Amino acid sequence: MKEENLTKNLKATVKTLNYKANEIRKRISKMPSGKLYVCSKDGKPYFYYREGEKKSYISKDCVLVKTLSQKEYFENIYKKTKEEIRILNSAVQKLNRLHEKEDSAGFKKYKKPYVKEFRMVEILGDEWKRTNQKDSEHIFSTDKGDYVRSKAEVIIANMLNKKVPYIYEKRMIVNGHVVYPDFYVMNERTGEIIIIEHLGKMGDQNYARRNIKKLNDYIMDGFVLGKNLLITMETDDEPLNIDVVKRMIKQSCQ
Repeated sequence: MKEENLTKNLKATVKTLNYKANEIRKRISKMPSGKLYVCSKDGKPYFYYREGEKKSYISKDCVLVKTLSQKEYFENIYKKTKEEIRILNSAVQKLNRLHEKEDSAGFKKYKKPYVKEFRMVEILGDEWKRTNQKDSEHIFSTDKGDYVRSKAEVIIANMLNKKVPYIYEKRMIVNGHVVYPDFYVMNERTGEIIIIEHLGKMGDQNYARRNIKKLNDYIMDGFVLGKNLLITMETDDEPLNIDVVKRMIKQSCQ
């Protein structure tokens, strides 16, 4: 996980715990003052209501016993929640100081993000190692050993293979439909899954119409265009822009 994401998650947890603590405090404030005091005599519990120095006996069946017992429970939960908040806030402060120290020392530019192989397997499964076979539609070979549909896809695949793990045409269910995205990519820094679709015949209206529908399915399924859904395009007159592909990979996949 990125250090920034870790800090962000910790802060979000603190925010949730603060809300929880405030709600508990409100409930406690509406309960009777004083505390429940319990002592045992001849193996039997006796309940007393204590407020300041005053102490008075109350029946175990009295509503006040249940109310004060609940109040004591809430007070314990409130205390533990505030301690969790203190610990998490301390962790956030230490992370911030560590980042400031690293940045001031000029280490930031030397950090190399990576996800170890076991993390790749955890996210992608063993599929990330597989290659698909040559057939009548997949005739162009990549450096990884995949057979893809076009020379443009060879270029994209080889550029990805140098930088990040990917799966070519992994079967997915998107918005209720089966799709085979051109490139199913894992960001090595965050572990986030990114889809890259290459639209190689945008001059063909029927092809463009089919792919617009597919892109809409991705968006309806929660993918965000330009973030974890990347599109490359070309026509007969406008070939694949390699610089655009490089920028996409650098900005979103590394």
